[in-house]
This record gives sequence, C-alpha cells and structure tokens, in this order.
Amino acid sequence: MHPNDVEAKPDIPPSYEVHVSPSSTSGTTGSEGPDLRGFGLKAVVAKAYEKDPSRILLPASLDNEERYDFVLVPPREMERAEMFRLMQQGIEKHFGVSVTVEDRVMDVYVMTALANKTPAAKTGEVNLGFSIGWSGPEYAVVRTRDGTPPTAEMLREAASGLNLSSSGIVDISADNCTMDDFRLALEEGLNRPILDDTNMKGTYDIAVRGARSNEAFVQMLRDQAGIVLTPARRNIEMLVVRPLS
Repeated sequence: MHPNDVEAKPDIPPSYEVHVSPSSTSGTTGSEGPDLRGFGLKAVVAKAYEKDPSRILLPASLDNEERYDFVLVPPREMERAEMFRLMQQGIEKHFGVSVTVEDRVMDVYVMTALANKTPAAKTGEVNLGFSIGWSGPEYAVVRTRDGTPPTAEMLREAASGLNLSSSGIVDISADNCTMDDFRLALEEGLNRPILDDTNMKGTYDIAVRGARSNEAFVQMLRDQAGIVLTPARRNIEMLVVRPLS
C-alpha cells in the first residue's frame, strides 16, 4: 500500500451513471462511493459482481493491460448492493458486454497442508486487518471518506486490483492473514483458481522468499511453509464476459 498517493475528489455532478475513463493514476486508489482509479477491467468486474478475479473470463479484446477510472457519485446515500448493481450496468454499457455465470472445467491448484510443517495459527490477537506483499513494481492505495483506517475487506479488494499475473510471484510475505486471503493473493499471482483443502483456521504469518519463477515458487511454498499446490482439473463456477457484437 502506498499512503502518499492522494487523489482529488471527483468533479462530477451527482447521478446514477457510472463514469468510466482511461486512467492516468499511478498505482491504484479506491474509496467508498465507489471511486476506483487505475484498475484493470477484471478487478472492477470482480468487485462489482463479488467474484474472485481468477473466476472471471474476459474476451481477448478486453483481457489486456489497460487501466481505467470508475467513478459513481450518487445523488443520495445508497446501500452497497444497490451501488454494485449500478456498477454492473455501467460496465456492461460502457464496454458493450453481457455477463453470465457458467460452470467450466478449468485448470486449478488444490491447496493442501503438510502435517507439522505449516506455520502455527496466531493466538491471543485481534484480527484488525492483514497485509500481503510480493516482489514487483505495483502498489495500491486505499482511502476512506472519513479518514478512518481501511478495513480488511477494503485491503483485500485493493490487493485484487494489482496485476500480479503479468510477472507472477517470486516472493510473498503475508502477516495476520487468513488462508482465504492468502489463497486470493496466490490466485492473482499464479493466474489460476485455487481450491483450499488445508482446513487451516485462524490467521497466520507466511513468508516465501528466493524463487526465480512460478514453478520454483510453488516448490518453495511447500518447502518453506508446508503448503502444497497440486495441479488438477475441476468444474468451477465462472463469470463469463462476452461482447454483445
């Protein structure tokens, strides 16, 4: 997270329309509203439809490195679900796409744990948030309208907007994270759905360092943290985005 990248409030008249435009933001910023800047399309579809990015299939024409700003300035207070519906409509309208849920047979990793090899669950602490870092040039900024610290959910959404899949994961450091948080970060970096069969509850500190490729990272994750990723083919519920023409 990069706390010093502060964006001005959007100078847009209140309406129920989502404004989408190419982004010039350095990194990514996100706040309640929503006001999402510097995000790829897949990350915003994931947020609006509440799906993991690895469970989204974009058409080739939209599965690229383009970044956008998505801004909604509603004329009244709105519930989260209502704002998400407007986000969905704005995405479909601006990009000329339809979005459906379908079952697909996909390449996945099944994540399991080696007995007595994984980090011990943290005890006696309150889980007020988490952090996950990895090697690479990208960062994210999370801001709240009232200046209060971001929630774990907001941090997780920002992490999902980072383009890890372009360079993969070679190092990762996760503090005070659940296995679901860790799974999501791994999915983004390895660009493949991961099914969690670890049965690891609570929060953990997990670090893997020194890999030079995704393949080496998977092996070092096993060696250093006792977490095993086994390739498999499974039926997965996917969100499929299709051009209308």
